[in-house]
Amino acid sequence: MRVNCPHSIPVFGSLCHCGSCCRTFSALSHFDSHRFNGRCYVSRTIEGKLWELTEVDGVWSTPEGHEQRAGGAARAAVARQGRTKR
Repeated sequence: MRVNCPHSIPVFGSLCHCGSCCRTFSALSHFDSHRFNGRCYVSRTIEGKLWELTEVDGVWSTPEGHEQRAGGAARAAVARQGRTKR
């Protein structure tokens, strides 16, 4: 049976959506790390280091991941703009 999450955003590229907690993650590694002992977490201690994600525009990621996504979106906008000027 397929269940549609009311909180999901269109998933493409490296985005991963969790059907249990209805969160969308910026990378498979974030998705995998948020599950532990059958539960979902967005912050926890892994090997003595705090692992914490934040949400921006419906996507959970590290601060560095959010910066990379923003930079990629800006580069894509410039590329699209260049194509429409022809």
